[in-house]
Amino acid sequence: MPPGRQPRIGEPPPLPRVGRCDPYRVTVGHWHRMTILSHHVFSIHLHYIPPTPPFTKGRTQPCTSKKDGECWCNHKKRGPGRWHGWLAVQVEGYPKPRLLGLTPAAARCDLRFSDAGYDLRGHVIEVKRLTEYFNGEMEARLLDRVENPGALMREPCMWAVVMRLYEAGDRDAGDNPFHKVGGISQVFRTGEKGQ
Repeated sequence: MPPGRQPRIGEPPPLPRVGRCDPYRVTVGHWHRMTILSHHVFSIHLHYIPPTPPFTKGRTQPCTSKKDGECWCNHKKRGPGRWHGWLAVQVEGYPKPRLLGLTPAAARCDLRFSDAGYDLRGHVIEVKRLTEYFNGEMEARLLDRVENPGALMREPCMWAVVMRLYEAGDRDAGDNPFHKVGGISQVFRTGEKGQ
């Protein structure tokens, strides 16, 4: 090491290199059918950040505390993070895995979504948006497993693709409070079996 130079210590590791997984947008009015690739629901708590100049749209960022611990967001002012679930799914006619976001109401439609001992992979899922809002509540139905689960796509690393999704929305921000508290290694996450 050259004299006077210090090594970089204490930074969180970079995200694993993963392919892009596009979110699947569920619309109101009809059932959307797909096959689950995930073994479990990947859950995360989020905070909404209202738009601030020069940005015209608000965004969501992961909560960085476990329960009542410290977080970049003032929980007393904004409240605790809201729950959001993700599943990797295979959509007919699409060559890559997609991300299906689940609202709390959709995840409560079937107890198997919250059962850590139950493997969801290979089940067919049907989801429907209940309101006109793009992030409104959803209803979900868990159907039987597909006949040939060996033909399914490989499950992506859910932690990496979900974190990439939230970081992608923040690349232009320049002032990302999420990174100021030590980065993605502190995000509350569950359901990591098979990752």
